Amino acid sequence: MNNLTKNLVLWLVIAMVLMAVFNNFAPEQNRSGQEIDYSVFLDEVERGTIE
Repeated sequence: MNNLTKNLVLWLVIAMVLMAVFNNFAPEQNRSGQEIDYSVFLDEVERGTIE
């Protein structure tokens, strides 16, 4: 591989790592679920409303 290709691959890897880190630590704005107590969750699992 020539020097330009090595540099391009290196910068692509760095960009992907930075995006992964950002996505991991960024607050989730639109959560699709709602927060419930663990005991309520277990009750609903036992009733069969949650699979």
